[in-house]
Amino acid sequence: HTSSSHNFKISINGKDFLHVRKNQVTDSAMVNMKKGEGYPIHVIYQQDVSLKVGEHEIPFFDVKWSWDGREKVSVPKSSLHFNNQQNNIWSYIGENYMIPFSYSDNVDFPLDPIQIKAKELTHLDFSQSTGGLSIVDGVETQTICRANRKNPKEAEGLGYTYQHHQDIAVWKGRLYVGWNTCEVDEDTWPNRELLSSSLDGKTWTKPVEMFPQGISTPIRMYFFLAPNGRMLVIAGLRENLKFLKEINKSGVVVRELKANHTLGEVYTLRNIKDPVPNQPAGFESSTDKGFVEACHQLLADHIYLSQQDYGNFLNTPDGMKWFDTENWEGSEQLKDMANEFGKSMCFYTRKDGTMVAIAKFRWVTTSKDGGKSWTQPVRPKSLISAWGKVWAQKTSNNQYIMIYNPHPVHRWPLVILTSNDGITFSNPKSVNGPLPERRYNGKYKDLGVSYHRGLSHWNNDGTWTDDDIWLVYSLNKEDILISRIPVPLQ
Repeated sequence: HTSSSHNFKISINGKDFLHVRKNQVTDSAMVNMKKGEGYPIHVIYQQDVSLKVGEHEIPFFDVKWSWDGREKVSVPKSSLHFNNQQNNIWSYIGENYMIPFSYSDNVDFPLDPIQIKAKELTHLDFSQSTGGLSIVDGVETQTICRANRKNPKEAEGLGYTYQHHQDIAVWKGRLYVGWNTCEVDEDTWPNRELLSSSLDGKTWTKPVEMFPQGISTPIRMYFFLAPNGRMLVIAGLRENLKFLKEINKSGVVVRELKANHTLGEVYTLRNIKDPVPNQPAGFESSTDKGFVEACHQLLADHIYLSQQDYGNFLNTPDGMKWFDTENWEGSEQLKDMANEFGKSMCFYTRKDGTMVAIAKFRWVTTSKDGGKSWTQPVRPKSLISAWGKVWAQKTSNNQYIMIYNPHPVHRWPLVILTSNDGITFSNPKSVNGPLPERRYNGKYKDLGVSYHRGLSHWNNDGTWTDDDIWLVYSLNKEDILISRIPVPLQ
């Protein structure tokens, strides 16, 4: 007996038995099994975005069984087993979302590149914005831009109410934050990319356009400190006024953030197949040799560019082999899941010198040769997250932090955990306190704290006034906030 919110199929011993199709909720069938024998079960679950589920309802499927007139019950975990081959492939993917997750079921997997050892996360109370965790000591939070449709001049100038896709940088003694704003809905025209800066992290300048409206689109990162000392600002090249999807973003525009804090001319950094009207000239047409060199250095930094989804800013030979699902070893089901690998990547280097990449949906891969080759991605059992971003970095006192939403759907709480080696993380605290209600409706406007980003060697020239953790994020996808977390963490 099966039920599902979306398209769902199950086969037993190679024979299809049940298929729950769109707009159908349940199905049942009979299969003959012999006591004591094992039967391979294959499950395919396809989430159809056109089939609307409640705004904050968790998509699901369930498999129950019954026999000899007994009542239907969900197939217990004790009756499901992996064979030896599956153990090698599947045991470290971690597909089961438990709310709250079982601590004993999700830790002490020695092959996992990341291990969350925090019993506090086993009894989170999601009716509280902090999950019931204490707030990290000394955190200070400021609002950079608060959406205001009634008084636009007090916000970003036009009264847009969607604000998201943010990034942060330090340049010549100032903190910079860039973000995307749309009139109402996510990734929907009209939109703009904006910049604001601060000398103290508390008072922020009135937002200005990062690029002239109509030229740019939001991407995962906006700042690049080139090895030659130039600071570049980038965004996606807008191709049309249609709804944007990350998979379709490939062009890039660029300009320089100069030492005197002014913005240089706009150029195309990465072309698309067919030029678009009013597309800026290529960066190599600039007469500033230092700027041209910085652009080439950005394009040569394949790890930096891999922060954009699916390696779309890289030519095929330059990207991770795992961006192509055909390179994955395992079943067709695994390759189907691998289609979601590569979104919103974050990179850091562990104490042992291993480079770690974390993507949305808990995918983690590692490299021992500086990013030339990467292990097949896995999903650590103890890392419970999904649609939200995971951010990890080394701190100024040689610790490591990981920050994420410990829930497959909710964007609260935003937890921070610490580590001495970049592998085992513990001591969770909440970055956020009470969360206000969302003031404006809009498409994909998740409640809570979204898509946080911190400082890295790509966006920090080392001229800031302290060595604390600075984190920028979106609140309810309508306000842009920044938090300062003192180092060392207590």
